[in-house]
Amino acid sequence: MNGCCRFLMSGLWVTCVLLMVACSTSPGTQYYVLDSVRPDGQPAPAAADMVIQVEIPPYLDRSGMVYRQRDNQLHIDEYHQWGGHLRDNIASTLAQNLSAHLALASISVAPALHMTDRTVMLSVRIRTFERMPDGHVYLSAYWQMLSHGEVLYARSEELRGEKALAEQDYEGMAASMSRLLARFSEHIARAVRAHLPS
Repeated sequence: MNGCCRFLMSGLWVTCVLLMVACSTSPGTQYYVLDSVRPDGQPAPAAADMVIQVEIPPYLDRSGMVYRQRDNQLHIDEYHQWGGHLRDNIASTLAQNLSAHLALASISVAPALHMTDRTVMLSVRIRTFERMPDGHVYLSAYWQMLSHGEVLYARSEELRGEKALAEQDYEGMAASMSRLLARFSEHIARAVRAHLPS
């Protein structure tokens, strides 16, 4: 083997070693989910079937967790991801939270297989739901409660997480988002109790 070939083989070997080291030291992907929060007390009766429909903006509809570095700049992390579709996780968490507040006949996530005369649709359109540059997680949403296509109640919500979080505190972000959904669920439950028969 001449000197040129030995040099090329040596370079190839070094490249392979560097690639293996890089792969072995790359961070593993972490996965997160939103959790329901069970309130104290017993759920109040509400004579209705509820179907929950959630919409989220396209920039949140992805596996990587998102936060804002600046007002108009997003950071999407490939190594910290949601353990499923965020929209579905939000809808199921709302359903669990509301089940703890309201003794509904049934509660499900859209699309519903069976609609009855007493079915109430909860339509939630989330505008923002992420950590902002000030470190707090914000939830901005518009929601409606509908029956037979008629709006029974509609409201905009602007909620802020209590604790400022560091940019890389993904576990804290997921926990803060869960707590905001719990507060959001409380507001919805109060409106349901006020507008639906028990």
